Amino acid sequence: QIIGEGNLDPTLPQVLSLLNGQLTTNFIIKNSYIKRQVNRIKESEDKLDYLYQVILTRTPTKAEKQIALAYLTKNEKTGIEDLIWALVNSREFLFIQ
Repeated sequence: QIIGEGNLDPTLPQVLSLLNGQLTTNFIIKNSYIKRQVNRIKESEDKLDYLYQVILTRTPTKAEKQIALAYLTKNEKTGIEDLIWALVNSREFLFIQ
């Protein structure tokens, strides 16, 4: 009964912490484990598969892969960091956490 009465809506500090907090920063810093591993992978499609598997524990859908590959093609310098940020801040990741 007590659990069911809790509020599921995030507070402003929780949202800001997730969007800009230490957890997100640790994922996208240059020398993070995930960035080092992703930089070892040559093909963009394999990079996507790796990131989805590591962050969301699943492979990307065809639609997700198509959108992400198009984004990575247009944003070569920051695309991987942007994708990591988007996955870490997704509702799916928050549920896993």
